[in-house]
Amino acid sequence: MRPPSSFMPSIRLEEPSLNDPVYLEEILSEGAWKDWRALYRFVADKPFGSVACALEKVCASVDIYGAVELWSGILRSLRGGADETEKNN
Repeated sequence: MRPPSSFMPSIRLEEPSLNDPVYLEEILSEGAWKDWRALYRFVADKPFGSVACALEKVCASVDIYGAVELWSGILRSLRGGADETEKNN
């Protein structure tokens, strides 16, 4: 899923995608509040969707001070406290 033009351009990717953990990592580490707000809207709309799952992978594999804890908590909250494993059972 290509990000809307309102999202920041990618530093490392020619064709950024909200499904791409590399791009989501860039948003968490380099993005502005407007990027985070737009990402929240995508995740809130579909908390078990592809963007949310890619974000979950980023949160599990990187350490961006404050951002990982915040977004992990947001995902848990939007999913009603369930994680992806619990949803599939």
